[in-house]
Order: sequence, then C-alpha cells, then structure tokens
Amino acid sequence: MMKKNKILVAEDTDFSRMVIEHILEELDIEYYFAENGQEAIDIFTLHNDFDLILMDIEMPVMNGKEVTTKIRTDFDSPRSDIYIVAMTVHDDENYMENLLTKGFDTIISKPFEMEVVLNLLKKAEKKKNIIKQKKIYKLNTLKKWGTNDDVFIKELIKVFIKTSIKYIKELKKYQQNKEWTNVAGIAHKMKSQITVMGANYIEMLSEIEKTSLSEERKDISKQIKEIEDKYEELIIQLNHDFLP
Repeated sequence: MMKKNKILVAEDTDFSRMVIEHILEELDIEYYFAENGQEAIDIFTLHNDFDLILMDIEMPVMNGKEVTTKIRTDFDSPRSDIYIVAMTVHDDENYMENLLTKGFDTIISKPFEMEVVLNLLKKAEKKKNIIKQKKIYKLNTLKKWGTNDDVFIKELIKVFIKTSIKYIKELKKYQQNKEWTNVAGIAHKMKSQITVMGANYIEMLSEIEKTSLSEERKDISKQIKEIEDKYEELIIQLNHDFLP
C-alpha cells in the first residue's frame, strides 16, 4: 500500500484554510493545520514525515520567514531540507525574489488550484534527489581571489540566486515576445555569473545566445527550458548548502 502524501499547512485565516482543506481532501492528502508560526514549529517537531510545508508569510506569534529560518537552522538534515512553499498574495517581484533567499524553495500565489499542489509534491521529491547528487557548483574562482570570508560568500550567493531567478524570467519573457537581441543579452550576462559559481553551463548559455541571433530558432524554447532546469538544480544545492 502506497504511503499517502502528508502536508503541513501554516495559515491563520479561516477562508484560506477552508479552500486549502477542500483541495487536499479532494487529492486524498493527509494534512495538519497550524494557525500561527509557533504552532507550525510544534507540529513539525512532533511529525517527521511531512512531504512539504505550505507556509503563509504573515502569521501571528511567529511569521513564515521566522518559522522557515528556524526549521532550516534548528533541525538536522534531512528534516531541515523539507520543501517549504511560501504562500502570499503579494505580486511585487522584488518581494517575491527576496523570499527565495530566506530559505523558501518556491512561492505560490493564493488562491491556487489542485494542479499546483501536485506539481509542488513532484518538486519536493526532485529536491531530495538533487541534494544527494554530486555538487554542481565549484567555488574555486572565489578561492583564487583569496576569498574565504563565509559572510561574503553567503551574501554573494544570495545575490546570485536573486539575479538568476530574474534572468530566467526575463529569458522566458523575451523569448515569448520574440525580442531576440534581449534574449542574447541576458544569456551573455548569465555567463559571467555562472563562471564564478563554477557550474558548467557556459556552453548551454552560449548556444542560447547564438541561436537567438540566428535565423533558425526552432530549438530556442527547448534550450531555455533546459537552462531553467539546470539553474533550478543549482539553486536548490546552493540554498541547501549556504542559506539561510
């Protein structure tokens, strides 16, 4: 018999809880609700088999960012590695990008549909596998600069993650709008950053740059999807190893 998926939901509003409960019941997912941040920590402490956490940001007692930081720092791996999803009604891009440097794995807007939950469960499983893989990044370039300052390295990685998420979004937007010069420009910018992280994506980015400026662009969608997937894996490892 297959184990049912199990989700912790930290949400303080009755309306949102009713909507989420209906979705999880329809999907036959086991769930626990926490109405504030401290209750979320208490429930997480008692249960060690959650597949993911749906975390509201603005909650009483302890907010979602504080709960996420506590889980990442006070619990041992693999429990501290749990896939944590920020739930928000904010649509400000800077606000949402900053959340991804605070220990969250991804962000979803409320309300959401069943398909979103199923996709999140797949991503949570994927994260477990990526963490176990050989390291994608190599910080040799930083060491050549004589940089062994852990605080500086963490801050640099935060900036890298934030700008990488922004660049991937822009790549997809410019490709959709057929703004090929901008696609090439973003791919070129990404090459300099990825060199510092030591991930072997230069060739992929060069191909995107080359294809976007050519007359034959039938492979560009596939190339951008492949680099998006590669960056997702890299960001998972960097978040796990260096942040929050």
